[in-house]
Parts: sequence; C-alpha cells; structure tokens
Amino acid sequence: MNKASERQARYDAAHTRRVALKLNTETDADVLAWLDRQDSMQGAIKALIREAIARDGHERGHEAT
Repeated sequence: MNKASERQARYDAAHTRRVALKLNTETDADVLAWLDRQDSMQGAIKALIREAIARDGHERGHEAT
C-alpha cells in the first residue's frame, strides 16, 4: 500500500462509517430503479434523510438510544 493509500485508510478509519442496504430486486425494484437514475446514490439518500430530519424536527448529530 502506498503512503497516500495508508493516509486515506487512517482517515477513513477515524472519520467514516460504512452503512449498507440489502434490497430485493423484485420487491424493491422501484427503489432500485430510482437509485439507478440518480447522479449520486449516496447524495440522494443523504438528502432524503436530511429532509426527513428537518421535517420531523430531529437535530443532526443526535443518535437514538
């Protein structure tokens, strides 16, 4: 691994968290089709979540207990 990759791996370990979705190609076909049309799946999902947070009155950074 080169030095840039090592730095990126350290940054990712300290500052990022991976979240995955398992979607069914039959029952979630509408969701998958919508995601496929987005320029950025990650950006689209985060925008929808932030809209829900704003609508529901939850503040960013507060985790459910």
